[in-house]
Amino acid sequence: MSASPELQQIKDEELEASTAAPYETVSEADRSEITARLLHQLVETDDDMERKRLRDEVVVLNMGVARAIALRYRGRGISDEDLLQASYVGLVKAAQGYDPSFDRDFLSYAVPTVSGEVKRYFRDFGWTVRPPRRIQELQGQISRVSAELSQSLGR
Repeated sequence: MSASPELQQIKDEELEASTAAPYETVSEADRSEITARLLHQLVETDDDMERKRLRDEVVVLNMGVARAIALRYRGRGISDEDLLQASYVGLVKAAQGYDPSFDRDFLSYAVPTVSGEVKRYFRDFGWTVRPPRRIQELQGQISRVSAELSQSLGR
C-alpha cells in the first residue's frame, strides 16, 4: 500500500531537511569550480589532516548530487535513508579515488561511481531470494518500461 500524495510530500520534505548540505545554495558552476579548486589543493598539500579536511569538504559540497542520484531509485523496496547512505558511500569512494590530473570534472567521475554503489547496494540487499544479477537487472528494465508504457498508453 502506497502513502497518500500529501504524506509522501511531508516525508520528502523531512528527508530533504534531514540531509541538507551546507552548500545547498551554491550554483552548479560554482560547485564545480570550488570542487576543482579543493581537489587541486588536496593534491598539492602534504599534511594528512589538511588532505582529510579538503576531501571531506568536497564530499559535503557534492552531497546534493549524491542525494539526487539516490532518489532516482526510490520506491523499489529499499528505504530512502538506505539509498542515501549508499550514495554517500559512493561519493566518499569517488572523492578518494579521483585524480584531478586527468582534467575531467569531478562529477564525470563521481556520478558513475555513486550510481554503481547504489546499484551494488540493490544487488546485495534488495532481494530476499538471490536471483542471478542478469535477472535482477532485467527486473529493473521491466519496471521502467512498464511504467513508460502505462504512461504512454494511458492505462
